[in-house]
Amino acid sequence: MNRRTTAFVVVHMLTVKILASTLGPVGAFHGNKTPGYWKQYYHNDKVATAWGETGYSPNDSFNDIFGVGPDITLMAALNSGGGGVMALLRHATAGLLNAAHPDSVYWYNSPGDVIAAVQAAYASGDFEDSKDLFEYFNMEE
Repeated sequence: MNRRTTAFVVVHMLTVKILASTLGPVGAFHGNKTPGYWKQYYHNDKVATAWGETGYSPNDSFNDIFGVGPDITLMAALNSGGGGVMALLRHATAGLLNAAHPDSVYWYNSPGDVIAAVQAAYASGDFEDSKDLFEYFNMEE
């Protein structure tokens, strides 16, 4: 990450921590979830319930939702391996689900914010900085 991105992450990380400490955990779902958590849809009833609460389905099209990227399902995006754009697909999908979950305190305020960030990454061709932000905030509890 460059200096500007690092400063941006630090400021927003503090904001998320303040919000989380003020609001406290809500319901059984708290903290942000990684791509690995969301991939468990077919093997874990709690994860399947969490997906349902987001309004998204594992079979929804990444491209239909984000308006960019490959025509693969959200589950395929979560399962995508590798770096670069593939890592962005994985972490952006987890970010979308975290932002959409009603009990999550996520730094991106809404799915629309996540979608806009992914569209900006595609427009600029800089997938790494966006992936780094998503990865960082997906692991923030």
